[in-house]
This record gives sequence, C-alpha cells and structure tokens, in this order.
Amino acid sequence: MEVARLSSMGLVELLNHVANFCAPAFVVAGLTAWLGPWLVRPAAGALRRGPQWLLNTAAGLAVLLLGVWLFDQDGKMASYAALVLACASTQWLGARAWRTGGFSPRAAKKRPRGQ
Repeated sequence: MEVARLSSMGLVELLNHVANFCAPAFVVAGLTAWLGPWLVRPAAGALRRGPQWLLNTAAGLAVLLLGVWLFDQDGKMASYAALVLACASTQWLGARAWRTGGFSPRAAKKRPRGQ
C-alpha cells in the first residue's frame, strides 16, 4: 500500500491559497458593511463601518473554516450561502436593527397613514 505524498508548497503558493480562501469573506463583509446603513436603519450606538467590517469578516472566515471542516474541501455553495447569512446576521446585530423596527426609509417605500 502506497502512502499518499503531500506536495511541497512554497511560501508564495501558500499565501496565494490563503488569500484566495479569505477573499470571499473580505468582499462580502465589505459589501454588507458598506451597503448596510442604506438597507437597514442603524439604531443609536450602532457600530461604524470599520468595526462592522471587521466583525463581518471574522464571522465570514469562521463560517468558511467550518465549511472546510464539514465538507473536507473549499468552495461548496453551502459554505458560501452560510457566509452570506453570517455576514447579514452580524450586520443586523451590529446595526442594532431590532431597535429601529426594520428597513430604512431610503430602502422602503412610504406607506400611507392608516394602513
């Protein structure tokens, strides 16, 4: 029985793999932190965009690592769906959106009074 050999990877290849693994989390976290205030009205004391981006990124990387652990490979659509859900959830929590009652007036159409 032959033992599988691990391929040797140089530092540049390793950094390339790590960067490509982390890129979806950085992009989705940045988009949710940037677009979040226009979609959901932030409450008083909500996180600013920088800390919100870091929180979204941490949640996204944790979800992607969990996906690699569960599926034994990277790039599953279930991992990416969980990434979007995790970033949206941390955005909602960071904006304290449960205190404002929902969407921002810029994103939602105004309803007439009495309805």
